[in-house]
Amino acid sequence: MEIVAIQATVNLCGVLTRDNYERWKILMQHCLICQNLWHIVESTKGNMSDDRWLRENAFVLLTIKASCGEEIFYQIKDENSAKDVWDTLEKMHKPRVVSQLQTGTFTPQTFGNLVNSQYETLTNAISNGDLSLVKTFFRENPNARSARIFGNGYTALHFSVYKRKKEIVDYLINSTSVAELKISDRSGSTALSIAARFGVGKSIAKKLVGRNRELLTIADSNGKFPVQLACSTIHEDMARYLYVETPLRSLDRDSRFYILQDCISRKMFDIAFDLLGRCRELAFTSCPPGSISLILTVAQTSFPFFGGNNLSFWERWIYDCIRVKAYSIKEDQHRSCVQNIRDFCQSCKRKIRGFFQLCGKLSRKIAAVCWKLSTAAAAPSCMNQLRRATRALFSFGK
Repeated sequence: MEIVAIQATVNLCGVLTRDNYERWKILMQHCLICQNLWHIVESTKGNMSDDRWLRENAFVLLTIKASCGEEIFYQIKDENSAKDVWDTLEKMHKPRVVSQLQTGTFTPQTFGNLVNSQYETLTNAISNGDLSLVKTFFRENPNARSARIFGNGYTALHFSVYKRKKEIVDYLINSTSVAELKISDRSGSTALSIAARFGVGKSIAKKLVGRNRELLTIADSNGKFPVQLACSTIHEDMARYLYVETPLRSLDRDSRFYILQDCISRKMFDIAFDLLGRCRELAFTSCPPGSISLILTVAQTSFPFFGGNNLSFWERWIYDCIRVKAYSIKEDQHRSCVQNIRDFCQSCKRKIRGFFQLCGKLSRKIAAVCWKLSTAAAAPSCMNQLRRATRALFSFGK
């Protein structure tokens, strides 16, 4: 029951990113208050017993960490107190920290110290989107293209991708060798992994993949491929693009399982349906250690489908009357399968729309028949009117 409550809270609050802290904070606070757990965040142990405090602190700690995106999670993963985690998140999202990221004034806690003071000019130029100054810097320092300029191992390309500077990224991709594009930071992340994790834009990912497709199959130090990072952080456009481009044979069983699980919990059912159709063994395989089963994931997902009891009479009639042919997936449909599913859904919508139009015609005919019957009741030729009305009723579809 505790795991179900945690998953429900995470689904309600959403994943915490650097852009939605205020909304996440309010929703998380209300959820903890409803569960009588807010005292764990706003105070210390107090007079509680050791067992109760350890249990409630672990519950709140797991709830908060589970709702954090990857970028934030790795900054709080070592905290053991829910109150300390809450205070840390508060400090991380103060306005002054945001202004530092936007203006290019970086602290050691953000990316690590600059490896060399000469890179300060480069980082500020990238932050300000000054392509001409970046070109000038690399002409004077040609070896800096592949150099690690931050303590966390970021190169100029990593940093440009993170800052979403498309013109500078284009320049670096075109002027960097194919081998240098595979350089990873200290966490094993390539530039494509960073683009997938932070959802910097599908156009940047396309340029990176177009230059070196091997980036799709390079996992980070945690064993996560770019497509898995995109699926776990709810960047739907990025996830769909990387899923179509990534060769399925390059993903191990656990990676496929986590992608399927993330797509179900994030309601990206087109990817989940396609992956399950191509890897049917995932429905029966045991889940990796520390994970939950797919059945439990589906059960914990909030309202993936409408319940039959909540449908109106006409909506229930649709499911009873319309028979939809099951969609089959072939192995050679990898690149077009997601688009085929979208086309299939559009076709279903057109059939349902046509059904309602037919119902509208029928209702108008019935109304006309009822009007004729009411007027014919007082007329001498009642039976003739009734016959004509009956013929009109049975010819409504013509």
